[in-house]
Amino acid sequence: MEFRRPAEMKLVERSSLLETVADALETSAYEAEEQCDAAFLQNAMCIASTIRGMAGNLGADGLAAVSGAWSG
Repeated sequence: MEFRRPAEMKLVERSSLLETVADALETSAYEAEEQCDAAFLQNAMCIASTIRGMAGNLGADGLAAVSGAWSG
């Protein structure tokens, strides 16, 4: 598997990555709901919504924060 930083990815790849993360958070939230963990449910849904909301700013100007977080 090839690993690349967000700045090295195409826009569609960055969008797909964030969509996958948001989907995983929502799945975890629904599982938490089944276990009556309201706090996790609410937090996971909020984070998923934030990720989806920020996904529109994935151009070169919006990569500084993401690249810094993933630079290791």
